[in-house]
Parts: sequence; structure tokens; C-alpha cells
Amino acid sequence: SSNQEVKKKARMHLWEQRFHLGNLIAVLEEYKNKKEAVELNNEFKAIHADLNAITDAKDMNDVKFKAISEKLVSLRTSFTN
Repeated sequence: SSNQEVKKKARMHLWEQRFHLGNLIAVLEEYKNKKEAVELNNEFKAIHADLNAITDAKDMNDVKFKAISEKLVSLRTSFTN
């Protein structure tokens, strides 16, 4: 069904974000002396570890997708509050 295709695309997109997240973590490493940067980077590293634990996009199931998405939403919410 088309719903399955949408889910598959979303999972693949999230899984591919690990490259960008890795780059962002590397940049934030430069700001080790700033408490906010370290805290943010720790959040990013936890999400990055979850993404890297998935060795293939096909292994990104609903449970993993939901868990990682919830961490991202929580992080985004912490920025806006």
C-alpha cells in the first residue's frame, strides 16, 4: 500500500540522517568548554548511537523508528520551551 511506501521512505530518511548528525557532533566537539554545547551533543550522541546500531535501512522497524523519533521530538520541544 502507499502507506507502507511512505513509512519506508520516512524510515530510510531518518536512517540516512546519521551522516549529518555525525558531522554535527564533530562540530559541537569544538565547543567542549560550553556547557550548553556539551549537553546538546550528549543528546545528539545518544540519538546517533541508536541510528548507528541499525546496520541497514531495512532493519529500521516501527519500534526503532518510533523510539528515535520520540527522542528527536523531545529534543526539539526542549529548544522551543
